[in-house]
Amino acid sequence: MPKSIVEGAYVPIRANQVQHLPAPGTSSVIIEHIIGITSFDLQSNASIRNGLINNGDGTLSAVWNHSADTIIGGWPDRGTGYNYFDGANWGPIPTTRLESTRTGWPSVAGTSTGKEAIVSHMSAANPGPGVMYLERPVKGTGPWTENSLLFQNGANDLWPRLVSGDVNGLSLHTVANGSGASNIPLYGQTGPILYSRTNDNGTTWSPLRGVIPQIDLNSYLGFDGDNYHLTTHGDNIAIGVSNLATDVAVIKSTDNGSTWTRTIILEFPIPMFNDHSMISDVNGDGVADIITTGAGDIHVLFDNNGLLHAWYSITNVLCDDTIAGLSYFPTDGLYYWNENMGPDSSVLIAYAPDLNGDGVITLPSTSICSFPFATYGAGITQMPTAGVDANNNLYCAYFTVNELSDTLTYSQAHMHTYIIKSLNGGLTWTTPENALNIVDVTQPVNAPYYEAVSANMAKQVDSNIHIIYQRDFVPGTSVGFTCFQNFTSEIVYNRIAPADVPAPSGIEELPPGSDAFVVSDVFPNPSRGIAGIYVRTKNFSNLTLKVFDITGRDIYTDLKSKIHAGTHKFTINTSGFSSGSYCFSVSDGNYSVNKMFLVN
Repeated sequence: MPKSIVEGAYVPIRANQVQHLPAPGTSSVIIEHIIGITSFDLQSNASIRNGLINNGDGTLSAVWNHSADTIIGGWPDRGTGYNYFDGANWGPIPTTRLESTRTGWPSVAGTSTGKEAIVSHMSAANPGPGVMYLERPVKGTGPWTENSLLFQNGANDLWPRLVSGDVNGLSLHTVANGSGASNIPLYGQTGPILYSRTNDNGTTWSPLRGVIPQIDLNSYLGFDGDNYHLTTHGDNIAIGVSNLATDVAVIKSTDNGSTWTRTIILEFPIPMFNDHSMISDVNGDGVADIITTGAGDIHVLFDNNGLLHAWYSITNVLCDDTIAGLSYFPTDGLYYWNENMGPDSSVLIAYAPDLNGDGVITLPSTSICSFPFATYGAGITQMPTAGVDANNNLYCAYFTVNELSDTLTYSQAHMHTYIIKSLNGGLTWTTPENALNIVDVTQPVNAPYYEAVSANMAKQVDSNIHIIYQRDFVPGTSVGFTCFQNFTSEIVYNRIAPADVPAPSGIEELPPGSDAFVVSDVFPNPSRGIAGIYVRTKNFSNLTLKVFDITGRDIYTDLKSKIHAGTHKFTINTSGFSSGSYCFSVSDGNYSVNKMFLVN
């Protein structure tokens, strides 16, 4: 395994641009380009920023957290790393940030005039703390104008987001976390989400640092860093919000940000929860309960018809000590929702795949760090990012633990980035076992040694999916941790044909108005070893799976009790089955589905 990157002296891993031959099961050449290098290896605390935009004319703009400093804990040169694809080539790898002072967490947007804008945050340690705003009249070229005072007003706003919007393409919208001490008495929240808008291409801003009703102090105590995402479609604007101790919700405007409505996607069972004065007691028996909640990484996207979609991961939290506060225990699951589904109706669409077929996710038994897998956010499968093509096909990237990755050097499993898709507006998705693993496809030899995380997908998918992500050899992040230090990460761009992302496995749609459930075929079929069956249900259910041999003898039974509406997976280990035909039945006591499968 290459060591130079771990020891701190950067050595290029490969030529700057590589054309990978088609991987097994794919048809296209996948273009890879290293567009940046950074020693600051944290691109998000939770939700993914708007770090890659498809300008619609063949050009792309990309931003990321950049630093060339290897003094851990410092990164005094941290700021916006920027690169531009002019339709034919990416620019050279940048060696310095764009800003004149230390910033971080940039987002990029473009307007209909061809203007390019970036927001990032400064810190209280810098003169003039607040949101940094950069702009230039022509995208991809020319000097940047810097304004560090635009959103200041004595504030210390962090982790901003930026998008363009309105039907004329002249509006810019931002949200940021008002976590500075001066904001608390002003807004009554710790970490209020502050919204700003310009309707005249960045000349004037109104509202400026306003709080939106339904996510203000009357609804939530506040939010942590990166616990929100922002998207637009014409005059439609949506903000997705999530926190370990709040609802997962979307706030939507259909009038360019003047009025808003809220939909709760996943309700936190204890309203206005304060982990320093309350325990997580859901049923009122005086005993703290474990609560499944959103992990803070919500991602929102409008399709071409203006329908709002959302993705988020989950985790478990517990508060049995009001002095120590809330604890979280990473669990697995990426969930999907859209406006046609209604409140509290998300479905499970992704999780860590069982790559070695032993029925469990196999991780190192001991770890130098806190967890046997690399941690970034609060979940195991986490930080979704999404795009949509002209036919309203949806694409979602995320990263999750890869149990086949190298563990010998670090005693941790690496994370890999995967892509799935839906060809029917979100009703069905590529199964997690069949998702496109970008690292496996582009690095078939060295894939076990790579960590690939924090993907940004351009929301406009054209003839290609456009995606950037952070890649290195070291699991986890050195920012705020002491496990592994002094290494450099690459910011990698991949251009991927949509057809190379495997299609959904064929689970049927729920009939309109149906109270029943639908069941997929066995996957894979024929099978030998671990096989999966997906069940999509609309209601709270008790489901029983039975497998019968050709004589009708019951040879396997599994039960899922009290499952919520959504998609769930049964796993069968067919290793001990004789070769031949089998029947399986899924039943809720009133309704059953029977299907056949083969064991080879």
